[in-house]
Amino acid sequence: MTGDVLLGRNWDSSTLNAKATFRVSETVSKAFVLLDALLGSGKQADGSYGFNLSGPVFAPQSSPLGK
Repeated sequence: MTGDVLLGRNWDSSTLNAKATFRVSETVSKAFVLLDALLGSGKQADGSYGFNLSGPVFAPQSSPLGK
C-alpha cells in the first residue's frame, strides 16, 4: 500500500488517498471461489489485484486500478 493520509483536527475529518496492490495465494483462491468475483474488477494482467482507496479514513471508497 502506498499513498498518504491528510490528518484533520480529529480522525473523522482525516482523508485517505492510497493505492493498494496485493496477491491472493492459490490455496486461498481455491478455498474461497467467490473471491475472484468480488475482487475481479481490480484484477491486473499479472494476476494481482489493485485498487485506489480515497475519501474519509473511516470509510474510504475503492475503485479498480487501470490494467
